[in-house]
Formats: sequence, structure tokens, C-alpha cells
Amino acid sequence: MRTIRGRSMKRTCVSLLTSFALTLALCGGFAVIEGYAAKLKPVVIGGIEPLSGVSEAEGVDKYRGAEIAKEEINSLPSKVLNGRPLEIRWNDSEGKPDKAVECAHKLVNVNDVSVIVGTHPSTSALAVGPYLERKGVIFICGTPSNPKIREIGPHTFSLVPLDDLVGKDTARFAIKDSGQKNFSLLFPDNAWGQGAAKWVKFETEKLGGKILEEVFYPRFKTDYRAQIRRLHESKPPAVIYGAYGQEVTRIFKQMSEMGKWNPQKTPWYAVYIKMSSFEAPGETAWGVKGIDYALTSPRHKTFAEKYEKKYGEPPRTTYAQVDYDMVWIAALAIKSAGTTDPAVLKDILPRVSQFYLGASGDGDKRMDKDGMQKRGGLQGFILDKGKYVVSPTTWIHASYK
Repeated sequence: MRTIRGRSMKRTCVSLLTSFALTLALCGGFAVIEGYAAKLKPVVIGGIEPLSGVSEAEGVDKYRGAEIAKEEINSLPSKVLNGRPLEIRWNDSEGKPDKAVECAHKLVNVNDVSVIVGTHPSTSALAVGPYLERKGVIFICGTPSNPKIREIGPHTFSLVPLDDLVGKDTARFAIKDSGQKNFSLLFPDNAWGQGAAKWVKFETEKLGGKILEEVFYPRFKTDYRAQIRRLHESKPPAVIYGAYGQEVTRIFKQMSEMGKWNPQKTPWYAVYIKMSSFEAPGETAWGVKGIDYALTSPRHKTFAEKYEKKYGEPPRTTYAQVDYDMVWIAALAIKSAGTTDPAVLKDILPRVSQFYLGASGDGDKRMDKDGMQKRGGLQGFILDKGKYVVSPTTWIHASYK
């Protein structure tokens, strides 16, 4: 019988079930045990998110979700980490791959962490991942969704469906909702944008449709009028797109100023609608439709209430819940393993995911043999007068077999 530090697999499974029961208890409140956890040496993990720059809105939302998880864990120190508090050493990547790698080097070489969570967007995760694999550090990337995440290595894990699921789902949703089969595409010119567009195109063509034009906009710019003109030259009956934070602001503002925004005539469908429209100014993005992580988990409502109570506003995106789950799964894996040793954790993490009920998506966080999500917990939304409303349009969810 295989053992982990002298404990049998049977005992480990019991521990996992206990951990799962603990997460269910989180739907209620906790009483903080004042001063108890602070007396013991903390369990330190690293966190990397864009806390400034064009993706600041997404990064801050994710950071906030992770901090709520940390506070819950530290309010139950004797039950979660055997009396030790959890500490997250945060680093700001500014949404840039080279900066994210600098952050990873600091966390590994200066802070000596063996677990790192976060890193948005996909380009940053794909830059950081290989370095962490070489160092043997656990990397739980929350929202990066490029399918190449799967290829990084055995120390890398994901808590969201990858774009070979999300891109397919977005194409199916757009086709069913619009009644159209031909689209033009607008995405950022980076790993995520190229990957998402690839799978939207794949599914559109598979279903008998055609992509009229593919436009990839350069990141970190202030003027996107040339890309907007090129997109509309193809006279698309509908558009499928994706964009980041402050770039959303510029694209929709300039499109409105150019008289190119008419969602009743030319509907727009977003891959990750909240990220791709949240920062659009005023009414400029009203009418956008698209796919995002579902809000159907039994734990979503409690999480959202805690978030709003703590920060004075509801979660900006669906990403806050993902980083919340990421920190909880990391903590429960450390508890079950009895160590922060990556060689042990990389085998424990997928097992914990089988029993953990998440706050993000539909709550199903089960990982496959590669440490990736087995299926998508996705939902269709409409941005209606400033509010994200669940779409009445349903579609067939893509999933890995």
C-alpha cells in the first residue's frame, strides 16, 4: 500500500472527506480565534496577479477573492492547517509576462515558497509555468485558459475550463442566439487571444459557419481605430470577441465615437463577457452577450455576500471566486499532505479537487490526470442596462471525454 509520510491511502481519503465537509461548513460564518494562529509560524505561499496596469480590475478582483479565503482559513487555524495561519506573499505582475517571471523568481529565491497561486492572463502563466516546473514549485493558475497550460508539466494545475472548451461553447452560444453562422473575430494579439480565436473558429467551421475576418489588436495601446475599421470592413452579421480591462474601455469608446456600435443590427458575443465588457464606459457596451463562468454553485451566494460586505461592492468579474477556490484547495491539499513539499502536493491536489465544492462555476472543481478541469461550468449572460443577466438561450456544453 502506498503511503505518504507514513499515512496510508485509506487514511488520506478520510482526511480528504473531512476537508470536503469543512468546505461545506463555510456556507455559514466563523468565529475568529483571536491571537491563536499568530503565535505559530505561518504557512507561506506566493501570489501573483496584475494589481496595476490594464488588467488591474481583474487582478484586484482575484486578489480580493483570495484574501477572503485566507481569512476564512485563518479563522479556523486548528482545523485547517493544524494551528498555523496562512500567509500569502503577493506580487504585482502588472499583467506583463516579463514582470510575472520577475515576481516568480522573487517568490522562489527570496521568499522560498513552494506553492504559487494566480497569474493572469494566459501569457503570464505560460511565461511563469516553465520556470516553476524547473524549480519543482506547485503552480495553481486561477484563470489562465490557453490550452498550452496543460503542457507545462506535473506541478501545474488549473481551476477553470481551458479555451478548447470555452471557445467552443462561445461559438455554439453565438450561433444559437443570433441565428447566424458567419462571424468576424476581435481578440488581443497574445497567447490567450490567439488560442481563444482558434477554438471559436474551429467550432464555427465545424458547425457549418465561416469566419469572415480575424483581427488581433496590439496590447497596451491607446488607439484601436484601425482595428475597428478593419473589423467592420468585412460587414459581419455578428462579432465574437474578447478583450482586457482598460483596453475594453478604449475599444468601446472609440467604436461608439466612430458610429460602429449597433448591437441590435450587429450583435457582439464575448468570450468571458465580464472581463470583456466590465470597464466599458457608460452605456457603450450595453447589449453585449457572451459566455462566462457560471454563478450556479451552492456556495456562490454566500461568497458574493461576504465579498460585498468586505469591499462595499459585488465582485467585479467571475474571477474573484476562482482565486477564492484556488487558495482553499491549496490549503486543504497542504492539510491532507501534512507538508508543503511539492513532490507530495502534486499527487494530493487532484485528489482534493474530487471532493472540494467550489464557489466558482457550478462548484465542480474536479481535475483530470493532467491537473486540468474536467469540464466547463459555464453560463450565457447579457449586459442589460449595466447589469449582467443570465441569458435565456441555452446551448450544448463542451466537455472533455
